[in-house]
Amino acid sequence: MYYYYKETVITVHPGLGLNNFATCYLKHTGNWKSVQSPDMPRVERFDTAVNNLHAWAKKKKLKRADCGCCMFCSADGFCSEYQRKLSKICTDFNTKVPVYHRDAACNMMERNQKTGVA
Repeated sequence: MYYYYKETVITVHPGLGLNNFATCYLKHTGNWKSVQSPDMPRVERFDTAVNNLHAWAKKKKLKRADCGCCMFCSADGFCSEYQRKLSKICTDFNTKVPVYHRDAACNMMERNQKTGVA
């Protein structure tokens, strides 16, 4: 669950210490910095932080940046729907799997949300 936000992407990341999760944005250096918003406080549980992020993103009408569980995106970042190699956002801290930007033309998640598939 990565979203586009102010010329970068945001997602949930662990903070310093145990049981400390925050919504963070990707800096141009490749490091993550926490978003300062009362709508997304640091919390003890990962799932709470994810729910906060989804609610905030919905309220702000943010677009998903990653392919998520798209059936057209391969593990090496190739989109078979648009026949293009996708650029890497980062490696997910939790799964250790590369996360790729969606193709600019892709609206798969939006279509699935309208039909209730996603």
